[in-house]
Amino acid sequence: MVDRVSFEQVLSVPAFRRLAQAGGGGLMTTHVPGRAAVATRPNDPERARLATAIVENGTSSPPEGPSLLERALAAAGIPLASEAAGSDAQIDLLQGKDGVLLIQVGSTVAADEEAPYSTPAAVRRATAAALDQAGAMLQRTLASSQAGRVLVLVVTPQPSFEMDQVGDETTGIVMAAGPPGRLLRANGPLRTVTSDSTRQDGLVSNVDVAPTVLSFFGVDLPAEMTGRPVRVTEHGDPLALHRRHLEQRRIRIPVQTGEVVYVALVGTLLILSLLAMGAGARIQGGGGAILRHAMLAATSLMLVVAVSGLLPRLTYPVVVPFLILGTAGLTWLAVRSGWRGAVGPFAVVGALSVAFLLVDGLFGLRAFRTPLLGATMFDGVRFYGLPNAFIAFVLGSALFVAAELPAFSGAVVLFGAGLFTGLPALGANVGGAVTLFAAAGTWWAVRAPWERAGSRDRLVRAGVAVAIPLAGTVLVLLLNRFLPGAPTHAGRFAERTGGHAGSFLSEVWHRLSVGGGQLRDHPSGWLPVVGLPIILALVLWLPAPIRLGFDRWPAWRPVVVAASVAGIVAFLANDTGVAAAAPVFLYALTGLAYPALTAAAAGSDARRPRRGKNAPEGEPVGAT
Repeated sequence: MVDRVSFEQVLSVPAFRRLAQAGGGGLMTTHVPGRAAVATRPNDPERARLATAIVENGTSSPPEGPSLLERALAAAGIPLASEAAGSDAQIDLLQGKDGVLLIQVGSTVAADEEAPYSTPAAVRRATAAALDQAGAMLQRTLASSQAGRVLVLVVTPQPSFEMDQVGDETTGIVMAAGPPGRLLRANGPLRTVTSDSTRQDGLVSNVDVAPTVLSFFGVDLPAEMTGRPVRVTEHGDPLALHRRHLEQRRIRIPVQTGEVVYVALVGTLLILSLLAMGAGARIQGGGGAILRHAMLAATSLMLVVAVSGLLPRLTYPVVVPFLILGTAGLTWLAVRSGWRGAVGPFAVVGALSVAFLLVDGLFGLRAFRTPLLGATMFDGVRFYGLPNAFIAFVLGSALFVAAELPAFSGAVVLFGAGLFTGLPALGANVGGAVTLFAAAGTWWAVRAPWERAGSRDRLVRAGVAVAIPLAGTVLVLLLNRFLPGAPTHAGRFAERTGGHAGSFLSEVWHRLSVGGGQLRDHPSGWLPVVGLPIILALVLWLPAPIRLGFDRWPAWRPVVVAASVAGIVAFLANDTGVAAAAPVFLYALTGLAYPALTAAAAGSDARRPRRGKNAPEGEPVGAT
């Protein structure tokens, strides 16, 4: 362990670089849960303790006692010697036995008022000296080793002070295995590393280190470990990956702030417009048209943001024009398409979004690994699959497509979107899958042509609304648990909680507590969380302006009901409840306001459009 250095600094040591040529090197995420709460300074000892404990424990929840690695090695009869660097005594600690030698190089100093070296130049000199010491120690250790085959891991548990200043949270890792006398003789191109935790060439997680050590000895991984063994690959460029990480860090806060501000502004205007219409005001002419196009643009923005994750460079000159021109172009295309369907131009955006998701899903959802909304794979939170911030994107897109189809076909689309979100090779997001299944059940309960309207019919509808998401959730958990391949987030959830009601309730309570913490730390999150039930109540109550819109375009009503229910479920089912539910509020509010504003602009005495037997409900609302 050589702490508080960058990947480039690790490779600057000749011994480590030759080790990466013999094996592989790459980036490592250093996510420490609650780090901001426990560590306010770069040299905070609590931060260092947590970072090291996670590396040795193989999970983001370090125990109070011995680490999972230490306990698993002891159970297998494999000795572990841990010493701080500073002499050659630790080389003989194992006394010729096969075992694990953990060497912690003297802490690299950071710029801190209490550090003995506080100037940047002094920090660089101390860092270089520590790295030289570590490289020399590795050479001596391998030269004296009598083992037939060894595994060497060079790990940096936490970033340096300079890295913290630019938001760089990925450090370096180097790994090689083989005869000790050959590991430092390699002379060729750098190879890279990967793991099933990230599914990304050139990137592994800090929780992957302990499983890698156990795998080398053939020891079964403890069920509590969430990491997976690191392996060498010929593909990937960690230096290019690091550049992308730094580019995303430089622009993410301003870009995400701009996205949120625009969506919040549109949402605020819609709420004020609905309140004004409820008070008897009439919003017609240019104001109503601007609001309708702003709603369509906000919906289009989600697709453009998703596609931006595939841009070759994440810099302001590339990203900002792409977001602005892409959103404007997609909005114009949706309006000019002249689609005469139930939800008009929104169906065009929804169909394009579904098509993009299907194509990107074939390539492992690459667009969602470094998105410009929500967490990235470098954050060490969700390495692959669908981030929680984009659950609403899948939900809204599927609802717009479902609105153009018969009731059963629409329910199938929503259920299929749930499978897409939850399957281990695609979204791998169990909370998102539950959200989509809730939308499918609600859609079928509201949209299906029920023959009776009595109490029995209402009971059947309620049963369907519950049975579909329940069946879908069980199916997704089983698929994640038993399909071939490495365990996913959902698979480990099923393994931990399967058959144990207490474990399941504990996991649910943990997720709710995380959502509650978000609301406590960010009070603005209360708006969508409280707003979704209010929207659902308005759909059931149907004030005059909203009733008029739904009377003319009935297909919007099940869209809003399904979105509202799914948004509430998203908050309850996901471990980042506000991040999952807040974007759903935009889709539900759009479905409430768009037909009301369109009907107001057309006039309350306008004739309803004629429809054929199989024609979808509605008229070209984008052209109204």
